[in-house]
Amino acid sequence: MSTLVVGGGVQIGVSFFESATNLKSNDIDFFFLLSTPIYNNLSKEKLSRGNFVLIKDSPAKIFAGWKSRKKILEVEKNANFDLVYSLGFPSYVRFKNIEIGRYTNPWEIFPSKLAWRSLPIFERLLVWSKAKYRIQWSKNLIYYETQTIQAKLAIKKLLKLSSSQIKVIPNSYNPIFDNNSQIYRQTKSSNKRVVFCLSAPHKHKNLEIIPNVAKHLITIAPDLSVKFILTIPFDNSLWIKIKEKARKMNVEKNIENIGTLNLKDCVSQYNNSNAVFLPTLLEVFSATYLEAMAMKKPIITSDLNFAHECCGNAALYFNPESSFSAAEAINSVIKDKSTSTRLVQNGTIQLKKFPTSLSKHNLIFDWFREIVNSEAVR
Repeated sequence: MSTLVVGGGVQIGVSFFESATNLKSNDIDFFFLLSTPIYNNLSKEKLSRGNFVLIKDSPAKIFAGWKSRKKILEVEKNANFDLVYSLGFPSYVRFKNIEIGRYTNPWEIFPSKLAWRSLPIFERLLVWSKAKYRIQWSKNLIYYETQTIQAKLAIKKLLKLSSSQIKVIPNSYNPIFDNNSQIYRQTKSSNKRVVFCLSAPHKHKNLEIIPNVAKHLITIAPDLSVKFILTIPFDNSLWIKIKEKARKMNVEKNIENIGTLNLKDCVSQYNNSNAVFLPTLLEVFSATYLEAMAMKKPIITSDLNFAHECCGNAALYFNPESSFSAAEAINSVIKDKSTSTRLVQNGTIQLKKFPTSLSKHNLIFDWFREIVNSEAVR
């Protein structure tokens, strides 16, 4: 969990900590290595339930992370672990114990041409280099976890593994999103609509398309005032680019960045939104889809295989290379109440296909027991 520092990874870490510390069975003792963002999303009461060490700098940082890597190895040396579970894999540490790697990085698993084309040449080389570096750290484990069958097949081919080495455990959403949905109601005199873009500032999230989408919406629906809500750190270079682009296109008033959010703030922002917009180009899985379904918000997202696999008919899809296509989809959801209602209803049905946070983590815990027992008899 020490490498989970942004976006959905932090929520996954928080959810795992909560489930593990609430485990009724006493046959598993947990010791957590928490990143600062995960630590900050846990209350003092919740933190008091588990044994943990705070890892301030991500081990993924080549130079700044060396102290963290050293600290992690010291923790392993002084403890008597049976198993290491790297929730934010790779861990960038060579453990002496058996390690399970939760492998979910799409640049290595699903290197799509569409996503690569979105990168400038220098950035393409940088991402390619990082992917190669991560792949080297990802080798030589016995056990891997991922979220979909397609991802399992890709990892099997990438790392030359047998099927028995890879466990598919579908994603879930944090229980904080259960029974918290509310309909966002505008005043009769207001034509304002809020589109929530919950995302970390990764290049493959395709957030730079938003000023163009906002511009097209002004032309398509001049009677509406649509505001996109972004969740990017204020000092991030991507936000600086988007803000400058919005200024040049005269759509500054249509785009607001509220910075990174904790889980409670996410619930509030979902409730204050009319729709959820994800123009992403590359994913293994996004928990935002499930959160939107749980919060009863219509989803507008990219017409790509990973999105269809997760959302089914619970989303309205658009061509992610066309800002006009995205604007048309948003306008359709906002203007046509029957479309919005249908997507929300389909989302409620689609959500039932995925495990709850509790059942997902119970699958993981059962797998821990199975591995420890099988290794003990070798």
